[in-house]
Amino acid sequence: MRTTLKACAAATALLMVGGLTTACSKNSAEPPMRIAQRNWQVTGIFTDPEAPTSLPASVTKLPEVTFGERSATGSTGCARFQALVSYHHAEEGEDGEQTSIREANRLRLDNVRMDSPSEDCTGASAWAHGQLSALLAEGHEFEISFGTSEQLALTLVDDRVDSPALRLTSLDAGDAPAK
Repeated sequence: MRTTLKACAAATALLMVGGLTTACSKNSAEPPMRIAQRNWQVTGIFTDPEAPTSLPASVTKLPEVTFGERSATGSTGCARFQALVSYHHAEEGEDGEQTSIREANRLRLDNVRMDSPSEDCTGASAWAHGQLSALLAEGHEFEISFGTSEQLALTLVDDRVDSPALRLTSLDAGDAPAK
């Protein structure tokens, strides 16, 4: 129950600030949409309940990520990264069992490799890079929740009520949900 409440609290915060609609019920643990083989652009970084979550307009290159069956690759906007990804299905209060990407309600990052940031990584871009570098770290696990078929929220699994989260939007227009 606590995990679902945390995920709902983070999703609600994203909804209020960024317009992400997520159903907060026991059924929301089962993602109805496809996460793999889609290009996702990071449109929000939620790390502090008192701070805005949308990326500043001055970010020149928006961060992005593509998830595969066993890996993720992308850019913070300042540096390329890649990681091994394992997918899990966890009930409330459990660690969860490893499963396929289509059955998962969590993902875990391992073997994260982050390039050095580019020399022009300054200002808001440097802020986004720093936030993403801290979140997309070795061993971090995220709850997966969907808004529309083009919106995804990844909420860090930790002990906080207002856990850090990422809001992502699919760059693949018109992509249909998985069957």
